[in-house]
Amino acid sequence: MAYGLLFGGIFMEVLGSFFLKRANGFRNLIPTIMVLIGYFSSLVLVTLAMQRLPLGVTYAMWAGLGTFATVILAVVVYRELNCNRSRGDFTEHLNQGGMMMRAWIQLVIAIGVEIAGTSLLKLSAGFKYPLVGIVGMLLYGLAIFSFSRALSKIPLSVGYAIWAGVGTAATGLIGIWAFGEILTGLKTLGFMAIITGVILLNMPAKATKP
Repeated sequence: MAYGLLFGGIFMEVLGSFFLKRANGFRNLIPTIMVLIGYFSSLVLVTLAMQRLPLGVTYAMWAGLGTFATVILAVVVYRELNCNRSRGDFTEHLNQGGMMMRAWIQLVIAIGVEIAGTSLLKLSAGFKYPLVGIVGMLLYGLAIFSFSRALSKIPLSVGYAIWAGVGTAATGLIGIWAFGEILTGLKTLGFMAIITGVILLNMPAKATKP
């Protein structure tokens, strides 16, 4: 049951992420509505799943599978991670002045607020403590808003991978420190795999020779 809720939450998260790029910082109405439906449903389902599943494991699966599906969508639908992009082109893309720096700051803010919100959702014990759950959802909503603004300059595949990787590492540590979860060898391997995936996704492909 708990894993069913978690997989449902992952599906709705991917749905919300797909429309997040199209929402253009919540400027486009229909994609914005789909983002809100996707992420709200995902939060509810994942919060209920966390009643029975550890925070670190839940977030790792949520982020890991979500990242995989979102990157695939970004490549297929938005044509991101072009294999013909050189390292110089990629570096130039990441250094477009103040606007680009602002986007990275917004991504960092989104990650920090999202980690806080997810931790509060765990503390709400499946909304048995409604005030804690409401604050957690509000923080998560703020994180999604900041993330959406960041995606105006950062590719969805790269932004989501960083969001998921850093969030997984931080949430795993919070689960161990605050909730007494046990860090096993397999969990450590899983966390390292997700973080390694983030690093690989941020490495530009070599330009192909004509």
